[in-house]
Amino acid sequence: MSLPFLRCSRLALRNAIAVGVPAAGASYFSSSLSGKTSQVPASTVNCEMKGYTGRFGGTEKLEASARGTLESNALEAMSGQSAARWSIHSERIGGVAKELFCLIGGLESYITSVSNCGGPIMKAIKDKMDSTDWDALHQKGKTMFSYGPEMSTDPTEAQTVKMFVFMKNAKRVLEIGMFTGYGAAAIVEALPANGECVSLDIDPFLKDWVREVMAKFPDGKKHSVIVGPALDSMAKLPSNKKFDFVF
Repeated sequence: MSLPFLRCSRLALRNAIAVGVPAAGASYFSSSLSGKTSQVPASTVNCEMKGYTGRFGGTEKLEASARGTLESNALEAMSGQSAARWSIHSERIGGVAKELFCLIGGLESYITSVSNCGGPIMKAIKDKMDSTDWDALHQKGKTMFSYGPEMSTDPTEAQTVKMFVFMKNAKRVLEIGMFTGYGAAAIVEALPANGECVSLDIDPFLKDWVREVMAKFPDGKKHSVIVGPALDSMAKLPSNKKFDFVF
């Protein structure tokens, strides 16, 4: 490879990185073919640093069809490559990455397929959560924050917590942060008839939202919600009533 070619490649790579990577308030350096380096102000770079809002809005999510297309194209491009079968080193690296993708990507769906201890309250909470227009509620000022189903306890996580509560034979459980009560529903279903789950949440809207579902089931009476900042609420909990489990 010739030296001028390497210099041109290096210049193209640096400029591509500088334009493609958000770096608000920074500057980057550009190398000329003569070997001189000049500083380019950040104002000339067309980039934007987006603020973190705690969740992704609908416009920032990929459609299911788009995700499928991206994944299919990636797997097709790496067809035949593996950690063991390769002709050049880059194919081996790609093969390892593909195998990790298949392993990690398939793990969650496998665990979910063999985890089936979700009860009727958990199902009712999830159905209502998935059908609720959280963006509209927040726009109307009914919720304190911009929520979304992705903020809920994961189904596999909820069933794991349910198993822990059952194995612990807990009678009283404290949940710090409730959202739609999916985790609380898992806990309630694992508690004995005289058990109690106390959830702490700062949003009054969520207390009523969850209560509407819990009230439809006999085991719903095991659940109660204390509204307010969690640290303040915990300080007011009766000291003579101990918790066996905290989530």
